[in-house]
Amino acid sequence: MNELIDKLEQASRDCFLRAVGVNNSYVSDVLALDDHFRERNYLRIDELVPPRDPADLDSLRVLTEDFRDSFEGERVLKLYAKSVPAVNPTIENNLIINLLHWQKLLTGLGGVLVYGGKTGYKEYLFCYLAYLMGRKVLMLMPSGEGKLAPQLLERSALLTLGEPRQVALPPYADPLRPQQRTGNPTVHIPPPLGRRPPQPPYQQVNRQPAFQGRPPMQGTTRPVPPTFPPPRPVQPRSQPPIRTSRPRPVQTRPQPPIQTCPRPPIQPGPLPPRTAPINQPPPVTLSLREVSRLSASVVMIDSLEFPGNSTIRGSGIVLDRNGFILTSFGLIRNSMQITVLVENDSMPYHARVIKYHDQHDLAVIKIDRPLEPMPIYRGTRELYIHQNIFFIGSSGGAFNTTSEGTITDIRRYYDISAIQFSAKAFAGSSGGAVLNTSGELIGMCYGSAHGLHAVNMAISIRGLLPFINGFL
Repeated sequence: MNELIDKLEQASRDCFLRAVGVNNSYVSDVLALDDHFRERNYLRIDELVPPRDPADLDSLRVLTEDFRDSFEGERVLKLYAKSVPAVNPTIENNLIINLLHWQKLLTGLGGVLVYGGKTGYKEYLFCYLAYLMGRKVLMLMPSGEGKLAPQLLERSALLTLGEPRQVALPPYADPLRPQQRTGNPTVHIPPPLGRRPPQPPYQQVNRQPAFQGRPPMQGTTRPVPPTFPPPRPVQPRSQPPIRTSRPRPVQTRPQPPIQTCPRPPIQPGPLPPRTAPINQPPPVTLSLREVSRLSASVVMIDSLEFPGNSTIRGSGIVLDRNGFILTSFGLIRNSMQITVLVENDSMPYHARVIKYHDQHDLAVIKIDRPLEPMPIYRGTRELYIHQNIFFIGSSGGAFNTTSEGTITDIRRYYDISAIQFSAKAFAGSSGGAVLNTSGELIGMCYGSAHGLHAVNMAISIRGLLPFINGFL
């Protein structure tokens, strides 16, 4: 196994590597790389050509704002602004259009991308975008790194193979697809609304002109105009007379008067205490062991800032069977890549950000794996102080620990409802699930005070529902 394969195999989660220079077995090592990763969503690109089709350019310009607002696009543009001086909106739009056009090559989640063509800041940022989207990226630079800015090179690890020199590689043909995927994809994009699609070229056919009322001239004979019969007069149709009848009087019978019985006035009683529910039957109570079975609906999240470095660890709550997960935005605010660990599954999954709210500290991410959703509390009973609760989260870095406690206070957090609870929640609990005694989600943990008791904070279900209703 050669050095290129070793580096990619050793990176279990993420890898952004640039191989500089050429050794004696360079071409054979690259071909062995193609054979080794052929069935793992592998792609080797030898050239990136910008889009030139006018219809394609129009459709990509519409998506530029969505790219700026996306999780990956925001980080790519920040790195671009740091590394390239004198950036203006026109140059930035041109970069986004190229990245969106090349992004069509990246199908599915995960996999390996090898780029061996000309390397400029656009190509480097495309490889960085593929890394943010969860792919292991290897950039082949046989002639050297060129004039890339140091801010760009900090995002990837260096692997020196030998002396820099130019080497031609055979093109890569993907056996799983009939088309060769070394250049730009052939994508048929429908024209934008209001524009007529291009018509196929017409073939000229010699036909005799249709008769238009006068025959063709022959010799010196004057053409005779056609004669048509005069139009037939239309006789007006007589309308039958309209018959009217006199309205007959309607006889109504007098109704007896309605007798009502006076009711005694309602006497106002004392209001219920703040710490008690209002006239509702008590819910079903589960034990700690029964609630711990719901830990399959809580995941562990690793937020990676640089290649291979785990910076923040937290938790997430499964919302849907299709892989949608609710978590705290503070976990992923400065992350370059997000990986998710599922209970009883040793494989890490790359996650992409679907939606987030910076002020309320909420985010929804998605992985490509079916999950078991957490039951959501939908009742009308309001949360109250001294209510018994359970908490499931990666407290202290331990995967899905379950503890029990009570609600110690109810507060407002940025104009949404928040609760303070006493269950054990340490570092790694952000994004964990607060459950009632029936095993239903009533809150998501967003912070705790280290060394203090009963000051763990969570956003209540009343504040979560407006944010997650579209994913349930």
